[in-house]
Amino acid sequence: MGNFEEIIKKNAWIILILVIAFLIRIPLLSHCLWVDEARDLSITYNLIHNGTLTTFNGAWYFQHPIMQYLILSFSVAFNSELLATLTIAILSLISVYATYIIGKKLFNEKIGLLSAFILSMQPIFLFYSTRILNDMTHITFIILSFMFLVLYEKDKRDLYAGLSIAFSIFAVTTRITSFFLPILILGYLLLKNKKLIRNKWLYYGIIIGIIPGILWIGLNYIHTGQFINLQVWEHHLKPNILDAGPWFYYLVNFVNIYTLSLTALFVISLIVHSFLKFKKIKLLLVWFILYFIVISWVAVKVPRYTLSTMAPFVIISVSGFYLISKIKGVPKQLEPILIIAIIAIGVWLGYHGYIMTKYSSQGFCGLKEISNYIGDHKTFAGSGMELSWYTKRDIKRLPSNITAFYKEVKCGDYLEVDLWERTQPKYIFYLLQTNQSNFKIITSWPTFGKNKFVYLFEYECI
Repeated sequence: MGNFEEIIKKNAWIILILVIAFLIRIPLLSHCLWVDEARDLSITYNLIHNGTLTTFNGAWYFQHPIMQYLILSFSVAFNSELLATLTIAILSLISVYATYIIGKKLFNEKIGLLSAFILSMQPIFLFYSTRILNDMTHITFIILSFMFLVLYEKDKRDLYAGLSIAFSIFAVTTRITSFFLPILILGYLLLKNKKLIRNKWLYYGIIIGIIPGILWIGLNYIHTGQFINLQVWEHHLKPNILDAGPWFYYLVNFVNIYTLSLTALFVISLIVHSFLKFKKIKLLLVWFILYFIVISWVAVKVPRYTLSTMAPFVIISVSGFYLISKIKGVPKQLEPILIIAIIAIGVWLGYHGYIMTKYSSQGFCGLKEISNYIGDHKTFAGSGMELSWYTKRDIKRLPSNITAFYKEVKCGDYLEVDLWERTQPKYIFYLLQTNQSNFKIITSWPTFGKNKFVYLFEYECI
């Protein structure tokens, strides 16, 4: 009992930060699912309950590498959206704690605590810590990989080297854009200690890390005949798709995404660290710059992709600002003022993050209601795989061309159509807009965004 009390007392501040972060997230866990959230749950449901990753009458659909579905499998086994959201929220707390460890080991306890607090309150981080998307899973593995890398550099325990490489591979099997991370981590480790090439823990880490990858590659081969089905991500590289942006998108929107207050801290911190020759933040800068380059290279540009850069950004911002008090000639009385300023920024960010999460981007609130209309009807869906999560059954994809449409769709069939969705067949828009066939609107619901709706049509007999 004494040891437990000692541990609590020793870690009281980081425990307090984690408790506050968790309490803020509790009222935000229940929300209307986005298409991507329901889709991931649907794919996981088929994996767990049907032993397959086929979703549309045998049509292969595997949106992400497998790790996201493995993470969600426990919650989907209980058919619980709330448990799935809670799982993502817990992953965000793990990221916060790992950020604390990195800041503490590279600098000191105070910088670790302040970095953890700021990250937990950063609006984009807070928002996506309550969304069932692979972003939080992805960055958790990235941050854990760097955490164990820093721990290895400081404590020289071979186990940490193995865990670092394992989590870096997990990041790849969550999102393919981390393809370079295991190479970076392995190269850094061997550069620091060439003897690691003969260390068993390094190979244990590699083996553990590639197990999900082997499962992913195996399933790809079984279903598609390809070890890696790159067609799933092909649209992310096309410059003319929805959500595509120029390479400088994140630079132009830097202040809006990272927030004005943190951007100001970041600039000040870089100036302070420049006098220290960037001695303690070189690894953090490499981390931030490499991921910033990768997300700028991918055609699809959305703010949530910056999450992979958020932890190093926050640690750099906090550390340099705090270290102003350690500059020779600066009065020691400035330190508590700087700490209070950082905490105040965190509280301000948390307030705005909470408001944004609670009242913005409500998702496809009508999908569950639409599923009630479907019942046992034969249903075709354009991009609406999300309906299969609510109905817990297979839904046919819309036929690829208009001839196949008239051949396959029969009187009385239901069609779920997202009129805004980029993956919707163009002929469906033509049929609906020109009234070429007998479509009867059963119901429609607004989705997130202006003038965007999801419709349920019944195809009537002529």
